[in-house]
Amino acid sequence: MLRYLPIALVAALLLFDGFVHGRWTGRWQVSMELQSATERLQRVPMVLGDWQGETLTPLSDREVQQAGFTGYLNRSYKNYQTGATIRILLACGRPGPISVHTPDICYRGAGFQAAGGKTRLVEKIGGLTAELWQAHFTKGDPNSPLQLKVLWSWNKANAWQAPDNPRMIFAGNSALYKLYVVQETMRDDQEAAKACSEFLGVLLPPLNRSLFSKS
Repeated sequence: MLRYLPIALVAALLLFDGFVHGRWTGRWQVSMELQSATERLQRVPMVLGDWQGETLTPLSDREVQQAGFTGYLNRSYKNYQTGATIRILLACGRPGPISVHTPDICYRGAGFQAAGGKTRLVEKIGGLTAELWQAHFTKGDPNSPLQLKVLWSWNKANAWQAPDNPRMIFAGNSALYKLYVVQETMRDDQEAAKACSEFLGVLLPPLNRSLFSKS
């Protein structure tokens, strides 16, 4: 029995050293913060004013792994007064992979063509200011007026941002949220633009409360 004691001591010391190193470097804390941030996705309400949410088809395991998501929501919201429908993809993960996969890359990889460059959109909703990138994509017949309007932004601490270099801006954070807002629209469709702005107005305040409120 005594001959096995040194092995047990070495194993215990190794485990203790790993635990201390994890606490010292913050590895365990980062993991817990990321898990907590991911779990808060489920707080996001299905009903937002006149907009009723519906869960869409889950992404494939391969897509989730490639994007670096630890969790996500894939939903559509339909306004039961006007019939307008807007989709969202809200994801959480480590800043590295979450900050680099943007629609500029993702939609082109899926066969879409960018219709012009991206522009930065600033929405003021009550006391909240949100920055989002905005771009339009088309697929198929280039003469078809149908297109996708895509907005995207990141949030690490209750402020939606659209920086030029998100990988650098968000480096060092334990968790990061990314939001896609996608709307099928016609070119120069003012009603669609109005619906999208209205949707952001009812989405962002409860979204921030869901993701960053302690209660």
